[in-house]
Amino acid sequence: MEEGLATNGSSQDSQVVEKEKYVSLKRRFICLQEEHHKLLSAHQNSRKQLAQLKRKKKFLIQKLESVLRTDRKLSDESETETEASEEEVEVEKPVKKKKEVDPLAPKRPPNPFMIYCRENRARVREANSDAPMSELTKLLSDEWNRLPPEDKKVYADLHGAEKERYQSEMHDYLSTQQK
Repeated sequence: MEEGLATNGSSQDSQVVEKEKYVSLKRRFICLQEEHHKLLSAHQNSRKQLAQLKRKKKFLIQKLESVLRTDRKLSDESETETEASEEEVEVEKPVKKKKEVDPLAPKRPPNPFMIYCRENRARVREANSDAPMSELTKLLSDEWNRLPPEDKKVYADLHGAEKERYQSEMHDYLSTQQK
């Protein structure tokens, strides 16, 4: 009989040990899952940053090539000026290209309506949580159109301040670009 109790006790002990192992493994699994999610998030952020850096690199290379082409044209023109006086030169019309935006340049200031939207979008979103963004913008537009002129003047003044900030930043930016 004592042997039966001993086997019962040892089986209970082994079950307790197995349960502790299970709990320990489950905790470790949960920790590994959390680490996995953190690593995935970090990987996605790294890919986004890499893509942004590639775009900036491409832009800067294009700008550098443009400057080099301009320098070459100027040196070629100075050499051909003496030849041009003797012969008639045909002038080609430049091809209009879409102006590329420098990602380092300051952003333009928002207009008064956009400032109003930025300040009131959260309130409208709370009231209409299931509405899509286009619907929220329509609601904000309706509110803006019903707003009295003296209230709109507040946002126009904010726009004026943003515009002054933009102009000073643009002046600083242009002065550094010309150097």
